[in-house]
Amino acid sequence: MAARSHRQYDFDTILCFGDCRPLHKEAKRWAKSKGIRFLAFEEGYLRPQFITVEEGGVNAYSSLPRDPDFYRKLPDMPAPHVENLKPSTMKRIGHAMWYYLMGWHYRHEFPRYRHHKSFSPWYEARCWVRAYWRKQLYKVTQRKVLPRLMNELDQRYYLAVLQVYNDSQIRNHSNYNDVRDYINEVMYSFSRKAPKESYLVIKHHPMDRGHRLYRPLIKRLSKEYGLGERVIYVHDLPMPELLRHAKAVVTINSTAGISALIHNKPLKVMGNALYDIKGLTYQGHLHQFWQADFKPDMKLFKKFRGYLLMKTQVNAVYYGGVSIGEKNRYESDYSYYSKKPHHND
Repeated sequence: MAARSHRQYDFDTILCFGDCRPLHKEAKRWAKSKGIRFLAFEEGYLRPQFITVEEGGVNAYSSLPRDPDFYRKLPDMPAPHVENLKPSTMKRIGHAMWYYLMGWHYRHEFPRYRHHKSFSPWYEARCWVRAYWRKQLYKVTQRKVLPRLMNELDQRYYLAVLQVYNDSQIRNHSNYNDVRDYINEVMYSFSRKAPKESYLVIKHHPMDRGHRLYRPLIKRLSKEYGLGERVIYVHDLPMPELLRHAKAVVTINSTAGISALIHNKPLKVMGNALYDIKGLTYQGHLHQFWQADFKPDMKLFKKFRGYLLMKTQVNAVYYGGVSIGEKNRYESDYSYYSKKPHHND
């Protein structure tokens, strides 16, 4: 179909949201074989005022260099003007509803199409209703948790960040089969090697609130590993506050890892991530991480962040708008996303 469309319309670029879905992988492979540019969109590496656009792939498939010396040699870059754009929750809900309803309505038109995840609008609707009432419940049941973390446990807890259960970054860019495997490994290592007076805070992903609940697993593992009350499972608490008061952070490969670096926190990446660079993240084993004397090189991070922003980030939100500066830039310079590759030594 792609070949037929190309002959008919003679396009020079393929645009996809993400690069790990089966159809997107095939589109990327085909585009490469034909010398056609493949642009992948994604949520912003730097949130919430940005979206990501990269040629060739995003996240661990990004062509950004992983060599720290590449960034150290870069000149200092002035901070760009950033408009404070806010996404619309109602617009997001509306888009999601329309997407699932139209997909379900026209499913017989494409009988051989296979979606990359569950495509039942009724299942998703149940999950989002459940997510809503759980959010209201957590407002009550966890109202005292954040004050405790900010005061009594300030700099005494490690933050383990969870990702959505069907995140393609886990399936394609880590050795985990499931988020549960990550939880198990982190809790086991923490129980054996972390300072006995420390705590482990496990943060549930807000987009996964209606789909998964890990409390029974965490409760069972806490008992099995003799952790008592040292593990705190949290929902919907503000990430900046959690990072600010954490001692260190563990993630598979979430973009929350970049936020951890912004807050100058020691970071251990358990999967593959574009920011898992020597000098920015702890490169040793998880067992040693808990008591390692490591801090990220913030001069290196400043260079990395500036390059990341310049090469991959657009000041826009998917369910809101694009900044005036970005509109002017693209109208005046269509070649902003040049075909020149990064030089990754």
